[in-house]
Amino acid sequence: MSNDPNAPLENQPGTLWIQRAVGVSALLVGLALGWLFAYSAFSVATRGNAADTFVWVFLTVVGLLTAFFASVGWRLVLNRSNRHGSLLTPALWFAIALLFAICGLGIAGMVIAQGRFGDLLAPGCALAFALLAARAGRRAMKKTG
Repeated sequence: MSNDPNAPLENQPGTLWIQRAVGVSALLVGLALGWLFAYSAFSVATRGNAADTFVWVFLTVVGLLTAFFASVGWRLVLNRSNRHGSLLTPALWFAIALLFAICGLGIAGMVIAQGRFGDLLAPGCALAFALLAARAGRRAMKKTG
């Protein structure tokens, strides 16, 4: 361990306990979202009538966020990456990319339909993040193959 600010992050003092604290926090968020997902899915299942599209979108987003936070939290607490050399599996990277691409395209469509072209920054950022997540997924796939 050194106090050199230019040293790699893993060689900085205190890095491991900060990593584990962030991991525990992410894991707790993942567990809370998991309970929300389970409760919401149970409520939809026992309601008896067809659910709105918003409910299915909500369940999908909460399910993906649950998987993300639980996976990242577990990896950080254990201080190890998976066999792909990443915190997330390629499938989870692609699911995140798909979620951001759908949101970005949907918001862009609404903004363009309303003629508010100055508001295209947010969907543009969502699409850029989707591209980066897809590239991370492809890179993780290549590390296993």
